[in-house]
Amino acid sequence: MKIVIVGPLPPYRGGIAHSNYILCRNIAKGNDLTAISFSRLYPKSLYPGKFQEIGAPPEYGFKVESILDAINPLNWIMVSLKIRELNPEQVTLQWWHTFFTPAYFTIAVMAKLLTKAKVSMVVHNALPHESSFLHRILTRIMFSQADFFVALSASDVENIKALKKGAKAGFLQEPAYSDYFAGGNDAKNGLKHRVLFFGFVREYKGLHYLIDAMPAILKELPGMKLDIVGEFWKDKGEYLAQISGLGIGSSVNVIDRYVRDEEVGDIFSGADAVILPYVSSTHTAVVQLAAGFGLPVISTDVGGNRDVIESGKNGILVKPKDSMAIADAVVKFYKKGLWKEFRQEMKSKAGVLGWNREKEAVFFNTK
Repeated sequence: MKIVIVGPLPPYRGGIAHSNYILCRNIAKGNDLTAISFSRLYPKSLYPGKFQEIGAPPEYGFKVESILDAINPLNWIMVSLKIRELNPEQVTLQWWHTFFTPAYFTIAVMAKLLTKAKVSMVVHNALPHESSFLHRILTRIMFSQADFFVALSASDVENIKALKKGAKAGFLQEPAYSDYFAGGNDAKNGLKHRVLFFGFVREYKGLHYLIDAMPAILKELPGMKLDIVGEFWKDKGEYLAQISGLGIGSSVNVIDRYVRDEEVGDIFSGADAVILPYVSSTHTAVVQLAAGFGLPVISTDVGGNRDVIESGKNGILVKPKDSMAIADAVVKFYKKGLWKEFRQEMKSKAGVLGWNREKEAVFFNTK
């Protein structure tokens, strides 16, 4: 099939770009794919991170046009004309925030006017993590133009159907990210007594609850260490003050920066488990990363986290906003020796998560 996928690609940072890259690589294997990435993603004034791109573009292995400017309406027309020139059978838009509604709406409408293509959306978050009434209106406007949806979490299938009556929405469980990131050092595969919080630090990810859990964890497991690795999207002072106030500074390692792709393997292989204390979530690529490295996950039971984590088998699910539940799960993980069994199960899960015909059928709405 001739297809255009619109969304960010590396060297843009973050899970959306990595997810889109892995999707494009899989779709390109048996289809005529052109990926349209961004020449400008966010204006600097609206982006809370330190920078938006890092390193050089990878060797994509498929056709890429980095031409979309998210805030230039004239550019949206130009991109639409490029899509007309390509004349695809399907145009797929990567969706995660209503900021892109004006650009995406224009492209979707013109794709339908200028080509015979079906318009689909790959949904990372049906609504932004910090949503409002306006976000719901903008999302409904955008969703009105999609012929079908591909949700990356089971929970978002229901969210999509709530936002658009009669929506055709399928669930596509992303592959593990084992093929994209370096595998780390095999010599580190023993027990390290270290747990990892990884990714951009944002309010909805509930890091405060994990920090609050540490004193109870240290009481039972005195040698435990917590690595907090990721760029803070707001002042990290309140987190550092919390760590200091609890007297756990020597047990918590904070790395406040975006981690390059080539560093990810060593960071994950240096931990025994990933901790996701999220207050809310739909889909997070951190779970796919953990699966790729065979790393168990202790997570709150929210959103798409439960799509991969089978509590008691390859990780532990606990209720959100409960520091003692997190602490109890970590202590249980070590004292009952669950890490060995969970690690093996997560490695097996990574194999099951691979790309296959069923997932491609969901993507093309032919299932």
